[in-house]
Amino acid sequence: MSIRKATIARIPTTTPNKFIDVFVSYNKGGISYATYRNIPRGYSLHVQPIEVKENFVSFMGFSGYRQDVEDAKRFSQKTLEAVAERMDGSELMQQMIDLVCEKQNLTLEETPATTA
Repeated sequence: MSIRKATIARIPTTTPNKFIDVFVSYNKGGISYATYRNIPRGYSLHVQPIEVKENFVSFMGFSGYRQDVEDAKRFSQKTLEAVAERMDGSELMQQMIDLVCEKQNLTLEETPATTA
């Protein structure tokens, strides 16, 4: 069985133990019993705040965002990886990160610029 999730980034925040997880996943579609909306079959970009303590990851439901990015009739590991690569550093990804930071009152940790 293949993994139906591709992690793009785990971005540290200035709040201790808090990160923003960015990943792409495949969903078979159908009705979401949490929201009672129809979810299309395909690949979605997820941005979600998480807390990591002693190797345990926790998150609050409905605290992040999910955006459908590509429809698909069936799962393909190759397509999942291609979608994740395309979403990495995209404008959509950055907009979703900004929304999560604003909604959860988080600030991203500054990463020093590297020179080659």
